[in-house]
Amino acid sequence: MEKKIRKKRWNKVFICSGIHQSSLFSMEIEAASEQEANSIFIDKNKFSPQIILGPLYKKREVAKIKDQAIENIDNVELSGPSRMAIYRDWVVLALPIQNSKDLAYLLFDHRLDNKKSIKPSPNIVNIKELKEYEKINY
Repeated sequence: MEKKIRKKRWNKVFICSGIHQSSLFSMEIEAASEQEANSIFIDKNKFSPQIILGPLYKKREVAKIKDQAIENIDNVELSGPSRMAIYRDWVVLALPIQNSKDLAYLLFDHRLDNKKSIKPSPNIVNIKELKEYEKINY
C-alpha cells in the first residue's frame, strides 16, 4: 500500500542573534535543526550566535494560479505600471509581476455596488480575469 506524501504546511524557523563589533545581528533562518541554523548563521556572518530561539513554526504561503504556483506571496517582485481594474465586483489596483507577465498582484479598493464588506486580502490572479475600469470621481 502506497503512502500519500503530504506537503508540509509549516516551515521550521530558528531566530539566531549575536553581537559582533558592537552591532547586533539577528536572523530568521529556516532549518531542520538548531545545529543547521547555527552553521548557516556562521556561514553568513562569520561568527557564531549567542542566542538561538526555536524551533518556531511559520506558515508557508503559496498562491496557486491553475498550473503556476508562486511560493511565499510576500517576496513577489513587481514590475511595470500599475492600473485600476475590476475583479469580481471589486475595484482593484493591479500590479504586474516581474517573473510572470500573465499574473498580477491585486490590492482591493472598494466594491462597485457600494455594499459594505471586508476587503479581501491581497491576491495574485491571471490578468485575463481583470476587466477595464474607467476612473470615476468618488
